[in-house]
Amino acid sequence: MRIAGVAPVALRRACSSAALAGALALWLVVPASADTLPQALVHVYQMNPQLNAQRAQLRATDENVSQALSGYRPQISAGLSAGAQALNNGLPGGGSQSATLHPRMVGLTITQPLFNGFRTANSVRQAESQVRSGREALRNVEQTIFITAITAYMSVVADQASAHRRRSVPLSAPRPAAAGRS
Repeated sequence: MRIAGVAPVALRRACSSAALAGALALWLVVPASADTLPQALVHVYQMNPQLNAQRAQLRATDENVSQALSGYRPQISAGLSAGAQALNNGLPGGGSQSATLHPRMVGLTITQPLFNGFRTANSVRQAESQVRSGREALRNVEQTIFITAITAYMSVVADQASAHRRRSVPLSAPRPAAAGRS
């Protein structure tokens, strides 16, 4: 199956590249002062640029629902025109009569669609489906970022424990002197 002209293999490669970039960004963004895993995850959730971009994209997609729902609402149009018209009439006795007219016109039109061939209903369903898809994409990005953050955090914890063990164990244990050897 192709998604918007992109082959699944290319899509997977793009997602894995994005995950790698997210891991690198996480490594640069997560402060060393995060004492616990929950603190690190809160920081990642609030500060990760990839998550923030995905949330912004979801908000933009959500706006499509409001635009689709506008098909049910009445449309109002108004018009206004004004002008000046010079009028000069010749009279039978050789005189003339002149006047300046100021015509004005105001118009208001309200149109309420009753039935448009299910176009509005289908547009609303399509927009809502796009929002659900966007939410799932956001969940996918969140999971990828959190897995990367947890992996990085646990690697740091494991490295710290290993370094602590190396510091607490002497390099070479003293050998007991052999009894009976001279």
